[in-house]
Amino acid sequence: MESTENYLPSLITGTPMEGRELAIKLARKSIAAIQTDGEVRKKLSLITICYLFINMTNAWACEVCKQNQPKPLQNITHGAGPQSDWDYVIIIAGIIIVSFTLFYSLKFLIRPGEKNPNHIKNLVVNEGSPVN
Repeated sequence: MESTENYLPSLITGTPMEGRELAIKLARKSIAAIQTDGEVRKKLSLITICYLFINMTNAWACEVCKQNQPKPLQNITHGAGPQSDWDYVIIIAGIIIVSFTLFYSLKFLIRPGEKNPNHIKNLVVNEGSPVN
């Protein structure tokens, strides 16, 4: 790291919140030191996320489990499979709940809609310095 700024005078902090902020700052500075180009960092993070989603296929069921599963679930899950129709209802309800949670989590993460300058998100956006 070529910067002359002393961003780490000490690892000792006065409060847990200061310790958290220091940990975040260390993580950001470490990543920036490894990959100095911000655009490349963004592209690499997107590539990494895509790679993780593509490689989820490694978690599919083994050959024995494929034979024990009903047709719709073959090659998806391990184990004996659903024992009754209620198992399907529970699975579908879980999928619906997770889908809604994921949708709204991403929606409010990308566009939270909070305009208050003292909102907690600004601690992260402004690198820990609250707006007065």
